[in-house]
Amino acid sequence: MKMEQPLGAAGAADSASPLASAMGDMPALAAPEALVVHSPTQNTSTFGIYGSTGLSWERTTRQRFQIQFSHSESSFSGEDLQSNDVASGRITASQESTPLTSLSAYAQVHHYFQDNGCTYYGSGIGLWHSFSRSTSVEMEGGPEYGSHSCGQRMGLAFSGKLINRIGKNTSMVFSGARDLSASYLLGSQWADYFEGAVVQQTGMHTSVTLSAGYLRSIAEFSPGATYSGYFVSPELNWRLNRSWNLLAAYRYFQSDTRNRFANGSFAINWIYITLQWRPSMLGL
Repeated sequence: MKMEQPLGAAGAADSASPLASAMGDMPALAAPEALVVHSPTQNTSTFGIYGSTGLSWERTTRQRFQIQFSHSESSFSGEDLQSNDVASGRITASQESTPLTSLSAYAQVHHYFQDNGCTYYGSGIGLWHSFSRSTSVEMEGGPEYGSHSCGQRMGLAFSGKLINRIGKNTSMVFSGARDLSASYLLGSQWADYFEGAVVQQTGMHTSVTLSAGYLRSIAEFSPGATYSGYFVSPELNWRLNRSWNLLAAYRYFQSDTRNRFANGSFAINWIYITLQWRPSMLGL
């Protein structure tokens, strides 16, 4: 999500400078997201809230710094289940080395409130490179170190994306990442996903994305659960004006799972509604 959603490629059709691509979109000062999940097979429903805020400072035309804070919480009903609650912070610095290449470094922290609490500290490096006006690639990764209460003391964060503009208003996106805030999956902490997407600009202010891919989770908390399966997702991105953006998405996930409530194959339906506010850049 790079709107901190677990999945998706919305906005990939928009052009970006090396700094903007390496840093990700300028964080919204307010980016609330509502999530509704229903699994008839497990007889559970989920309502989740995600919010983020941040600041981006462009020191020079070739150098940018970014700080971002986010918090997500999912409440599970239908059984005696514990909510997933995750808070995170991240600092990123990016340097444009050539007009076609940008390097970045980041430090981040994720705190999980469930059970006895667990904190992961991580850092890494990133690269953005444009092969041509229509093709670019970006990737980043680094180690994650967990506190004593974490089920896994050492981890790895990674993400990568290949964007290819195949027409004036159409792009193809291939991406993969480890989502460290998988609060939308009961009992899971991390989730790895790999997906392909087609992004179609449908108007001056709207775009439609159709994506499909594979997701697997990493069980950490009680009741620990592992998920693996395939998903499809249509989503609509509507730029209301220069500052406000609305995104609505539906994701169908056919999963095999193992936990204390269910074993076997079942379907999960995800519905996301996201409202973003990004103020204009200030000249300081």
